[in-house]
Amino acid sequence: MSDPVRITNPGAESLGYDSDGHEIMAVDIYVNPPRVDVFHGTPPAWSSFGNKTIWGGNEWVDDSPTRSDIEKRDKEITAYKNTLSAQQKENENKRTEAGK
Repeated sequence: MSDPVRITNPGAESLGYDSDGHEIMAVDIYVNPPRVDVFHGTPPAWSSFGNKTIWGGNEWVDDSPTRSDIEKRDKEITAYKNTLSAQQKENENKRTEAGK
C-alpha cells in the first residue's frame, strides 16, 4: 500500500541554502488518493484531482489545476459536505422519532 504523499528523487539538485545554512533540494512530490473510502462515494476533491506532481519549488506540471479548477472543486466539496450534514441531521431526526 502506498503512502498518501510520497517524496522521490533523493539525488535532486541543490536549489541553494536558506538563512540557517540548510540546503534546499528540488524534489518530486506525488499525492495519491486514499485507498479506503468511508463515505461510500469518493469525495469530489480526490476524484477531480487524481495524481499530481510538483516539480521543484512552485513549478506545476501541465495538468495542474488552475484557480478556476480549484474554485470549482471548492464548491463541489462544500456541496458534498452540505449533503453529508443534511443526511446526518435526517438520520438524527429519525432516531429521535423512533425513540419516542
